Amino acid sequence: MDELEEYFRGRIQTTFGIGTNLTNDLGVAPLSMVVTVAAANGLAVAKLSDNTAKASGDPNENDRMKRLTGYAATFSESCRY
Repeated sequence: MDELEEYFRGRIQTTFGIGTNLTNDLGVAPLSMVVTVAAANGLAVAKLSDNTAKASGDPNENDRMKRLTGYAATFSESCRY
């Protein structure tokens, strides 16, 4: 995350999250909850993942981001909800 933030600093705004199992050391079962931004300032937001089943947001914006970034992930595993 540090390397990504450094690379994109001054180019785009970035936000990163830390996984539940890494941050939950309280001894209680974690909530299975994900909050994902759908739009910002009226613009669609793309959320890509190494697991293509976790992608969310506007499909057209996701496709555009894939083309712009060279995203080529093909791994897909069902997500538990």
